[in-house]
Amino acid sequence: MQQFINRIPKWIRATLKGLFITAAVLIVVGGILMALFIYEVRYKVTFVGREVSPDGEHNVLFQAVGEPDFPFGASHGKITVYEGETKLTTFQEDISDDGGMFRPANYKVEWMPAGVVITFMGSEQADREVEVYFDGRDSFEGYSDEEITEILQQRYDIGNVDAILRNGEKLTIKADGITFCGTNHLALHETYRQEKFKAFTESIFGEHLYRGLSWKTEQGKEVTDITYIPIIGYNGAPGREDLEWFCDDICLWLEDCYAEYPYEEFGNLYHCIIPDLYGSEQDKYYFGDFPMRNFEEDESILYNELYHYLNDRLSKTGGQGDAGQIPADSGETDAAYDT
Repeated sequence: MQQFINRIPKWIRATLKGLFITAAVLIVVGGILMALFIYEVRYKVTFVGREVSPDGEHNVLFQAVGEPDFPFGASHGKITVYEGETKLTTFQEDISDDGGMFRPANYKVEWMPAGVVITFMGSEQADREVEVYFDGRDSFEGYSDEEITEILQQRYDIGNVDAILRNGEKLTIKADGITFCGTNHLALHETYRQEKFKAFTESIFGEHLYRGLSWKTEQGKEVTDITYIPIIGYNGAPGREDLEWFCDDICLWLEDCYAEYPYEEFGNLYHCIIPDLYGSEQDKYYFGDFPMRNFEEDESILYNELYHYLNDRLSKTGGQGDAGQIPADSGETDAAYDT
């Protein structure tokens, strides 16, 4: 073998040696780059945010782990709860949010007397709550009436809680002129917002808009998972004049609602409406996020979309609609709305 190698010209041996060394270097460099890539994609921990309790005794650290799964998969969060500098617990949470990185918009924190409730949110998943007890317990025995009152007053501008009735874990609470329900868990879920929004809407329609108003109730798995959908009377003929009147009233209602319940904070209340059109099924009309977020700056976006939807519905149900649909960017529709 050595004799065979010795017969190979020196320049060829030198070339082969150089090729072997180059290949080895490339393999080592490639391995390092691959290891760095895997580290970045799967294991690198990046700071996202930190939430501190009002008393400063507890805090929650949020970190992103690696990159979201390819393509458009879940992102990965690492969550650590501290008492002072002592680590109480650490866990990981996957967030389905159209391939986006784990970020502050994917969580919210509510500090409770016995622990912290962390809610995780993503555009492709239902909200998920994680409860962490400060003393390490696994279950919760419920709040006293005094604790419930204090929590509600911290959440909302409530003067007095008049009554708290208990039926197992279910609560019936009377406060601020309304009756709403709740569950006596650590998160203390309740329907105050829904009931207050419903009562506020009824007052507007009763005092200013004079339209028929009823409600469709959608109940989820939990007693507090309730959605009220307003069924609003059209009260008119298929022509353009009554279409404009209806759309104007919806915008006036939303103006009053936004003053009390800003969309950024109470967006889940503005789910949809059901226009009660004669000779037509009670179909839901969904406002959409874009016109609702921009409503205070440009009401005509929502107005025009609703106008065209109703005009189309009336035309399909035997009504004549207006004489011809007005484009959403037409000055004619905007002028009608401005009046």
